[in-house]
Amino acid sequence: MKKNTFKHLSTKTIAYTAMFAAISVVLNAVTIPFSIMGTAVSFNYIPCVLAGAFLGPIPGLLVGLIGDGLGVIIAPKGPWSPLITLGSAMMGLIPGLVFKIKKIHPMLLLLISFLGIYLVTTITLNTLGLYFIYAQGKKTFWVYLVGRIPMQSLVLGINIAITYGLYLALEKTFFKKRRLIPPTNSAEPNKENTQVESNLGK
Repeated sequence: MKKNTFKHLSTKTIAYTAMFAAISVVLNAVTIPFSIMGTAVSFNYIPCVLAGAFLGPIPGLLVGLIGDGLGVIIAPKGPWSPLITLGSAMMGLIPGLVFKIKKIHPMLLLLISFLGIYLVTTITLNTLGLYFIYAQGKKTFWVYLVGRIPMQSLVLGINIAITYGLYLALEKTFFKKRRLIPPTNSAEPNKENTQVESNLGK
């Protein structure tokens, strides 16, 4: 019986991983350009973070890898960078690890996840990948990094807001609600109180 349950859950996890990966591929191809700042708003944080939060670190990592890998093939936007692909994988792995922490509100876990992604993926891996492709020899890495921070911070805020709304919706529909604080057994204290009152009445 336990074996069948495990297989059922494993199948569901694979199905949800495929679903989030497909969404990631689509979002990799969809961006909102900002011609003034010479960049674009990407929403690829969303499926990776949700996959990591609901399914765990390995499915989250796979969603990031598949989303970026197939996205480069289906809708290439420039040369492929292994650093950016690694960064996409981290976008799913980090929340998968963070959401293993218990008794913390999901909003705080999402904020911690996004902060980790921002530092590891956006600021470090993606910036390095883009710098080596487009800016090396034209400006220093630090100048290039400083130029990316304002817009990427805005992108981060937009993705946090959308992801939190979707998290709340999915938590109540497709996924079981996270039990943040284990329920206390109120029957035992009542039993003890009854016994004490009984002894006092004797």
